Parts: sequence; structure tokens; C-alpha cells
Amino acid sequence: MSLLPTERLGIALCPGQVGVVRLAGWPRARVVDRQAISVAGTTWREAIEALDRWLETAGIGKLTADVVLSNRYARFAWLPWNGDLDTGEQQALVEARFRELYGDMRGWTFGIDPGRYGQPSLASAVERALVDELKSCFERRRIACRSLQPYFVAGWNRWRRQIESGPAMFAVAESGSIVLGALEGQGKQWYWRGLRAMLGQTDAETLPALLARESLLQGFAETPPCHVLAPGLGRHALSSPLRRLADDDDLSAPVAMALCGAQR
Repeated sequence: MSLLPTERLGIALCPGQVGVVRLAGWPRARVVDRQAISVAGTTWREAIEALDRWLETAGIGKLTADVVLSNRYARFAWLPWNGDLDTGEQQALVEARFRELYGDMRGWTFGIDPGRYGQPSLASAVERALVDELKSCFERRRIACRSLQPYFVAGWNRWRRQIESGPAMFAVAESGSIVLGALEGQGKQWYWRGLRAMLGQTDAETLPALLARESLLQGFAETPPCHVLAPGLGRHALSSPLRRLADDDDLSAPVAMALCGAQR
């Protein structure tokens, strides 16, 4: 397969599928190909194996890639502000917070999405073996991994500027899982007040009631505007106060996720 100038990949690893988009052009990249690859299983190892076979068959290499992970392959926490810690102390705080929430986290690697000065931060964790196997897959084909993010983090970084005023929630629903963050602030000066990940139905009938319940658990007197990433739902499936952020009805869920990570 011949590669176009400045071509790069967006990849999403999901239970049962891998989404791939090829983008080319500079400074404004355009999608030149997209596809969903079936995976014979739901683990991240099976997803990486399917991606590896596809890269081999397609003869793709010597380019950059942005990778999005299904939230099913990650864990999340929000961290209170503590600007007095050095890097080592901050890392120890992150690991302690995840142990508090999830128990033994040996074999996991942690990342922090820095919040605003003086405000809580979003942290995520993925298994170190996942990172190592993906790195090995890419090194064999001289692919440079430009970014590796859970979908919740990628979606927040992609769409955070669309959230404008008042208390709000940001929710990502995919692969039978929902990750929801509660936000406070005015204008665009946001900070996290809570974060929760759960398994559950993500269809248009179930999602509004689930988010209304979660808003009460997060301490809101009534459901605030909820900004939702839910690839696969119809364009008019959700109504106020739920707002879909991405107009991706013509895309399968894994392809929409891959595109989200690539269009930073």
C-alpha cells in the first residue's frame, strides 16, 4: 500500500473491534480511508493482535499513529490539587489514589491530564503490558506512537472547548461502559468535582435515566447540561439537557473513536 505525503493513522482498540482511520495532508488533514476490523474476542491483547495482522496485510509502516483505548481497558480517578509536591511525590499520590479506589495496581502505568492551576486533575491508568505490546507491534513497522489515551481523556481534550457555562457533566458511553465527570466553574474555567466509571447500557432509552440518576449522586439538585460522546446513537436520540458533542452518525463506534484521537 502506497502512503500519501504526511499520512498518519488514528487507531481505536475496543472490545470486539478495532477502528482505523488514515489521514493525509497538511496543515488540514483529510480522511482518505476508514474501516472497522473485527476482533475474535474482547480483550486488549486480541485487539492488538487483530491490529498487528491488519498492519501486516496492508503493508503499513513508517508513519505516526494516535491511539485511543476503549474506557473498558482503563481506570480513572480525579486528584485534588497539591502544587507543593515534586514529580516523585505526585506520582506516589497518584498511585495511592488508585490503590484506594481499585486495590492492587502493580503492573499498571499512570498518566495525569493536568487541570487548571489550583484545581483537581484527571488521572488514568492502563496496564503496562498493553503499552509494551502495542510498542512492540509499532516498532516492528517503524510506526511512531504520537499519543495513547483512553477515550474519555481523548474526548475531553477534543471537545472541552464546547462546554461554556454553568455546572455541567461530561459523559462518554461506549462498549457497554459509561465514564462521567461532574464539572463546576464559570465561563470556561472548569474544574472536576467528581468522576465515576461504570458498566451499563448505552442505548438512547437507558442513557438519559442513568445520567439523571448520576447527577443526583454527584450532588446536583437537578440534572445540569450533560455533554455526551456516544458513538453509534442516532442524531436525534438524545434531548435536552443531554447534548451530543460529535456529529458522527455515519461512522461506526470504533471508527468515530479513532477519528476523535487523531483530530486533536
